Amino acid sequence: MKTLCRTYLYAKYLLYMRKLCPAHYSFFPHTWIFPREHLLFLSHKRNVQYILKPLNKSKEEVLIFDHTSTFEGGTPCVVQIYVSNPLRIDGRRFDVRLFVCITSCGALLRVFLYNEGVVRVYNKLNQRENVMYISELNALFKKNGYNTGHIWGSIESAIVKTIIAINPHLTWEFKNRKFSTRALVSPCFQLIQLDLMLDEHLNPYVLKVKDTPCIEDLVLKRNIFYDTLMLCDVQTKETKHRDSVKQVMGKGNVNEETLGNKLDGNETSPKTSLSMKGNELDGNNPSPLPKAYLISPNNS
Repeated sequence: MKTLCRTYLYAKYLLYMRKLCPAHYSFFPHTWIFPREHLLFLSHKRNVQYILKPLNKSKEEVLIFDHTSTFEGGTPCVVQIYVSNPLRIDGRRFDVRLFVCITSCGALLRVFLYNEGVVRVYNKLNQRENVMYISELNALFKKNGYNTGHIWGSIESAIVKTIIAINPHLTWEFKNRKFSTRALVSPCFQLIQLDLMLDEHLNPYVLKVKDTPCIEDLVLKRNIFYDTLMLCDVQTKETKHRDSVKQVMGKGNVNEETLGNKLDGNETSPKTSLSMKGNELDGNNPSPLPKAYLISPNNS
């Protein structure tokens, strides 16, 4: 899957699905792939901002520009309409980084969404200013009167549809690498990272898919890796090795509260900026077990 999550291929598959099912893939911003769609982009130029993402770059080197800007259309890159009306935290932009484990592809697509992640808050210069956990963001949603069940339902739907869009390539890559499929439960898996953003109407937008997750928080990394190995039933030959893994990784994530609970009590009118004032959060920041999605031709 290494080639798939390059910006070009990711955009290519989602653009194809957006043309087939525009109502279901509105979470993917309008996108042009350069240089082949340079002329199409010029004909679309409007009074909006765009974001340019270079191809095959490991670092987040992006450029934000408006319709008056000019640049060479021959440079391989992806250009998207910039989400100009994002939901904010104390007036600052933020994005959400989530992690997904794919344990089966093809006709029986099995996806697990890890229900903890990170929220990156940016200042006016688009520089990262603060980082919090998803559980903290969930507390902010509740404090400001948002229906968390609706929000996370929309996010989960966008993630599942994204994985469906890239499923044909996953299947092709799996077959070409000639992995054994004789076992009922295969230890093969792919852990990927998805970056999303919410607008002021609580609509999610998938900004990036990456097959090499960047997990800076060591506690979160430990929990994700532990649960992924347990999820895929990865076993060692010796009991002492398993004991060593448990000793190093800890007990994993058990008896934790999952995200997506409906808001209790009366809901107030939605706001376009979340307030952190007076917000009390759990300092332990526990992370819950993965949430599973099973997609097959027989599913409704």
